[in-house]
Amino acid sequence: MKKISLADWASIAEVVGAIGVVVSLLFVVQSINRNTAALATNAESEFLSAWRNAVQIPFYTNERLAEIQLKVHTRQQLTPIQSKMWENSLRALFDTWSQGYGAYRNGVMDRESWERWDAAIFTLWERERMDEFWANMGKHWSGTSFGEHINRGLARRANDMDG
Repeated sequence: MKKISLADWASIAEVVGAIGVVVSLLFVVQSINRNTAALATNAESEFLSAWRNAVQIPFYTNERLAEIQLKVHTRQQLTPIQSKMWENSLRALFDTWSQGYGAYRNGVMDRESWERWDAAIFTLWERERMDEFWANMGKHWSGTSFGEHINRGLARRANDMDG
């Protein structure tokens, strides 16, 4: 039986070490992928929670806001106080939308989730008379990537309606 030399042991240790490094890297990649998926899920959950708290729940719990929303949907004239209340609710909607956009841009919310939310909000645009709000208040977001995103979305909508 041949004795294994020190050089042979060093070669064996080098191979075992290389295998250990590869296994460790695979484990790190798997952990990062799981963490990324969890972050995306958390980001969407946080956006949904913010959306419910800032946009939906006020209309479920405040009869005046629900009446204003009904007037908006039926294109009735709002009183100055109702207009201000509606403006504030749309500001909450846009602030929440902007936060979701930021989460998407920072890679925290995945593209598919963001595109679903974004499309749903743009679907509300006409019914909620968001064009009037954007004409008056959009300047607060002008020059920001969120403002540019909205303007691109509006341009796409205009092209879709023309074509």
